[in-house]
Amino acid sequence: MTKRLCLFAGFSKTGRIADYVIYYLQQMARLADVYYQADNILHPDDVKKLLPYCKQAWGDFHHGKYDVGSWQLLFNRLGKEFLNQYDELILCNDSCFGPLWDLKPLFERAEQDPSWDFWGLSSQSYNYRHFLSGYFLVLRKAVFMSQTFACYIHSIEQKKNVQEIIFQYEMPLTFKLQDAGFRPKTLVAPKDRDDVYFGWKRYIRQGLPFIKVKVFTQPSSKTTPLWHYERFLHKLAPEYPAGLIGQHLKNLALQNTFRFDLFQFIGYLFSEIKRIRHRLLRVHIGKICIISIFGLKLIDTSPKTEIINTLFRGERK
Repeated sequence: MTKRLCLFAGFSKTGRIADYVIYYLQQMARLADVYYQADNILHPDDVKKLLPYCKQAWGDFHHGKYDVGSWQLLFNRLGKEFLNQYDELILCNDSCFGPLWDLKPLFERAEQDPSWDFWGLSSQSYNYRHFLSGYFLVLRKAVFMSQTFACYIHSIEQKKNVQEIIFQYEMPLTFKLQDAGFRPKTLVAPKDRDDVYFGWKRYIRQGLPFIKVKVFTQPSSKTTPLWHYERFLHKLAPEYPAGLIGQHLKNLALQNTFRFDLFQFIGYLFSEIKRIRHRLLRVHIGKICIISIFGLKLIDTSPKTEIINTLFRGERK
């Protein structure tokens, strides 16, 4: 059997751990030995909640390095000799609701695929290169025991904000490992290239077992309207206790649901208008200009060069 180690990064402004996180950890404990590190001081009662599912849990100070900093602390606390007894290393955080269903079949399918050295559930693109999203990553032993990964994990320092963390640590991890000869794999990649925020329902239909918390908490992220999300989850993921989502939103004091959904709907309309506009008329900049209207190319004598980069969002809830 594959022996897995899970390094779980957590954060809470109040120091209290939400019930959806406890459920997440409970499910991960069925797959791996889980070690938890918070980027905040944990309430003593919450440490007790973690121990049935975590081998160890720490939350004694605010280190200010976000999720990658928590992974760094756990990596250093456990040591390479300890990590060497495992076959796979899972890096994840509490920025998602889920898992929506049992992860064991997903891991079994991935395990039978020899074409990868590390995988992520979804990916994003930057400068024509794809990198694995950092909310859930799995690395085989050759990767997490390599000097390349050790240098990466030890290089993590405090930054001013989460955007700097993404650009200096989340994105480069895939590129550094690729440059060292390791092969990445994306498990869920819808053809339409929506991200996991705007296209969260589409991702779930494609097999993504998580929903980003920011889908519900940040109307500015222009996600789809959230009406009847419980009905949607009941049909596609009946085993997941969808009430954990509503409970967390209430705890975040999102009481004015009409105003919240109105913002979601306005964001959705703007996104749809933008999407339709791009379908009607596209201009790509390459060696010369390429113009297409309704998919009919008027000029096309050189390879297209995409000029739109992904808008990155932070992982902090």
